[in-house]
Amino acid sequence: MKRLFVNVFATTGLSLIVISTVALMYKAEFLCISTVFEILGANVFIHLVLFMANKIEYKYWLAELIMGNFIVISALVIFGFFLNWFSYVPVWVLIIMGIVVYFLSLSLNLFCMRQDAKEINELLRKRDIRTYNEGDEL
Repeated sequence: MKRLFVNVFATTGLSLIVISTVALMYKAEFLCISTVFEILGANVFIHLVLFMANKIEYKYWLAELIMGNFIVISALVIFGFFLNWFSYVPVWVLIIMGIVVYFLSLSLNLFCMRQDAKEINELLRKRDIRTYNEGDEL
């Protein structure tokens, strides 16, 4: 559950950076405060749906990637429709932003998993050395 909260807030931060970059390209002068909470809500929804979708075993990693993109794009279109995002941003720009944020989030997640695996392997190595040394003393 902790990882879900961390992922939601990390993705929200990435989303805000991407949307700010796009806003600068469109020569926007400000970003509404309500947009931050709308993005947070969209990210919570996306992560909950992705969490449920990850319960399904996929035979191919590409199918999982396509399903993840489909979930992100569908959620963004639904939120965009209900929150009137399309009056500010074209649909195709929103879709590209969603895909970019999705792949940035996947990359960040892979980096964190690699770090976790390194830490676990180091702890196991230290435990094995300690167990081996204790066995010598007996």
